[in-house]
Amino acid sequence: MSSSTPARGRIRVLFTGSRSDANWDPWGRNMYAALSRSHDVMLLDPDRPLAEQVVDPRIEAVVDSYSLVNPEVAAAAAGHVRLWQLGAVGYDHTDVPSLARNGVPTANCPGFTSSRSLAEAALMLAMMVMRSYNGLMATVQAGRIGSPSGRQLAGRSLLIIGFGASGRELARRSEAFGMRTMAINHRGRVPALERRYGLAWMGGLEDLDRGLAEADVVSLHIPLTRETRHILDARRLALMKPGAVVVNVSRGGLIDDEALAQEVRSGHLFGAGLDVVAGEPSGPAHPLRGIPQVILLPHVAGATDATAQRRARFAALNISRLRYGLEPLNRVDNLPPQG
Repeated sequence: MSSSTPARGRIRVLFTGSRSDANWDPWGRNMYAALSRSHDVMLLDPDRPLAEQVVDPRIEAVVDSYSLVNPEVAAAAAGHVRLWQLGAVGYDHTDVPSLARNGVPTANCPGFTSSRSLAEAALMLAMMVMRSYNGLMATVQAGRIGSPSGRQLAGRSLLIIGFGASGRELARRSEAFGMRTMAINHRGRVPALERRYGLAWMGGLEDLDRGLAEADVVSLHIPLTRETRHILDARRLALMKPGAVVVNVSRGGLIDDEALAQEVRSGHLFGAGLDVVAGEPSGPAHPLRGIPQVILLPHVAGATDATAQRRARFAALNISRLRYGLEPLNRVDNLPPQG
């Protein structure tokens, strides 16, 4: 609404998107449309500091798609911003402690909003590596046919590290591909989930070394926390089955990139399919750049039209809870820190 006073029951929201953003469509457009149906939305002015805009006492909620929080911004939000809603699942790049110190609750989008897209991307990356996609493209460019030959997924063993929303969606799909699927779950073995998803076995973190030794494909689906940083370090990568493949659609810091590059170059591992790497975007000097059996994507595994729509709907509904004095869903300010 153009009025300076929100309509009754509507929440005034600052959305950190701008129509000039490269990813306005679909991310910004979907979020703006969903928010505008129930709330009064102000778009970020990219030419002004965020703190200058957040300090507006009329703003009750902020939807942040770019992890723009710093201590100055958090202080500007104190006293009137009732929810800092992240437009994504991960919050390891967001200064949640600063918001908490200023009394501003922080919520993220739940895993189900991107789980199917992430599972599809994980399978895609596994297939691209197994079928030597980079080599195939080189053959096409050279005007030849017939090489290189690839490997099929059917009959292979898959280890899913992290059995939340995207891990479960991957398990559904791996069964259709004829794979033997195992899972590492932070809660340990849950027999009901084990049966429901047709797993060969499920275990806790204490079973990770066993799973790595059995798996032909290892796919990461866990958040980056202090405890999970470099969960695939040099020791664990060396434990992996010779000829295995690593897939990561979660966070780059989960893997020691130098060690992974060494294991692939040595031939111990067949390759890796990575949507994320540490210190992204990966520059020319990144250790995983230029390795034929490594597929790198620009952090787009969850970037689909369906994900954009689900996240937009969730953010709009979560802000609507403020209208009725309800606690926001998916608060992360009372969880262990990521990163």
